[in-house]
Amino acid sequence: MIKNHTNIKAILVLFTLFCGMIASSSSVHAAPAFARLSPSDADHLNALNDVFMIDENTGWAVGNNGYMGSISGSTMTNITSGTMSSLRAVWAYDAADKKRVVYAVGDNCTIISVIDGVVGSESGPAGCSGKTLRDVFGYKNSSAGTEGIVAVGDSGMII
Repeated sequence: MIKNHTNIKAILVLFTLFCGMIASSSSVHAAPAFARLSPSDADHLNALNDVFMIDENTGWAVGNNGYMGSISGSTMTNITSGTMSSLRAVWAYDAADKKRVVYAVGDNCTIISVIDGVVGSESGPAGCSGKTLRDVFGYKNSSAGTEGIVAVGDSGMII
């Protein structure tokens, strides 16, 4: 019996990313190096809910109790999210002005943004409080100069 669905999801996402990198490559690459958490962070290892990789060396992970981690090569660095709400999903991209933009969403309609390392929070729309945002994805239209995020959650909520 599977006891922790979120750990299975994180492992499957990592495996899928790894297989996709190998399949789309025209040359042979070494397996990417994934970060190992230090013993002081071991409690987060079993509480990760999502991971998003921009490339084979750069990504983010989110988890319970507001955990955010920045992945760079084989190092994961904790990011202080400013919330104790569990974060359920993360998405990131490189903006046109070369800034790295990360969005994480989670319990209690939590929306966290990290723009070039600066953490901010945004509130969801009226009526969102107490609900969980479960996934986030964004869009970037370079020719129109527009970009934004879409999050989905409880009770069919789309913001």
